[in-house]
Amino acid sequence: MMQLCSECMTTKPEKVTGYYFRPSTGEKKRPNNPYLLFRYSAAGMYFGIPIFLGLTIGLFLDTLFHVRPVSTLVFLFFGIIGSFYNIFKIITENGSKHSSH
Repeated sequence: MMQLCSECMTTKPEKVTGYYFRPSTGEKKRPNNPYLLFRYSAAGMYFGIPIFLGLTIGLFLDTLFHVRPVSTLVFLFFGIIGSFYNIFKIITENGSKHSSH
């Protein structure tokens, strides 16, 4: 499992592709969902894009109809609700997949 590094004379863990490897226990484990990291890293976009779109649409409609804060606040509220819905959906999908095993 452990190899001796000839350059630094210390031990380093063996490279294992496609598996999680814990050098302390020597455990090799295949991930349940390889796209899980992508889903969680994209959570920032799932949260930020609806808010940005709601704000942009609200500002555009306020400029178009000359009702300054009304459309901005309404569409910003919809963007915030959409963002929390997206995050809730990600959490519940991953939670239900892990609880069934």
